Amino acid sequence: MTAVELTGLRADTAHGYLAALGLVQAVHRAAPAARLSWTDEFRPRARVHGVDETQLIAAILADRDERLAGAVLHHPPGRPYETLKCTAAELTAWAEQIGELGDDDPDVELWSGLLIEGGFDNSGKSKPTHFDFSAGQVKFLKVVREVAAAIDEDRVREALFGPWRYDSRASTLRFEASGERIGALRAIPPAKDPVPGVPGVDWLAFRGLAYYPLTLAPGRDRARVVTAACDTDWNRGAFRWVVWRPPLAHSTIAALVTDPRLVGARESRRIDRPAALAALDVASVRQCAMIRSGQGYGSFGPPKRIAAAD
Repeated sequence: MTAVELTGLRADTAHGYLAALGLVQAVHRAAPAARLSWTDEFRPRARVHGVDETQLIAAILADRDERLAGAVLHHPPGRPYETLKCTAAELTAWAEQIGELGDDDPDVELWSGLLIEGGFDNSGKSKPTHFDFSAGQVKFLKVVREVAAAIDEDRVREALFGPWRYDSRASTLRFEASGERIGALRAIPPAKDPVPGVPGVDWLAFRGLAYYPLTLAPGRDRARVVTAACDTDWNRGAFRWVVWRPPLAHSTIAALVTDPRLVGARESRRIDRPAALAALDVASVRQCAMIRSGQGYGSFGPPKRIAAAD
């Protein structure tokens, strides 16, 4: 089986990890034999099996074009939404359109990782995925479309193989651990000093969110929106991810990365014994904080290993 080592995508950061998952989301229909594994190192690097570099890049760009014209990023047609926050009526209409798609349409999984019908915030607007770090003038879906427009073959290759140049002026999803910039600690407002980004990584990380569907949990006043592998707390939570050893296909990855025995919110119920992890072919489980400022902007905190098979 062909194996391509993706030296730019490492599992010791949430950004690189989500991008590796997004790669599988982008290519698995065009290349059903594609599998993903990780090198056995302290900073694991992604390996993709069953597809060569040329096929990989072509499939990612073709998927980008399809998603830009699809039911998530092109809804409603002509005036697509800029944010994931919409009214109850708009959310229902959107959900109905998604429901009309075929079960194997990538936009079904993608939408399920961004929104859920019946999930609302205090203002009555739809509550999005915990991975939405946007607020104020930064509009999540607008940023995603800008990032998508900024990638080409060179940008995809930069994302996959590095080094990440951080020279793009396109907006970012704030998935870098250094994404939070506290205004009180800066000489100029952060909005006037945009963060240089790596659009290929941001695009793939956005695609990776399809692996983390939203659910609803009972709440005191209304149902709470829960994002798989994340704590329920919106302002001070955490995201956990699994690093595995053997090459896995899309459907197996989907089950593993949301397994509550590995990434559940309740620490007392998680598997953490080395022998038990090794039996599952899991090399490690990692975690980083998800922190939001008073203005609503969020970012990932520094990553750490919370369990390992070694």
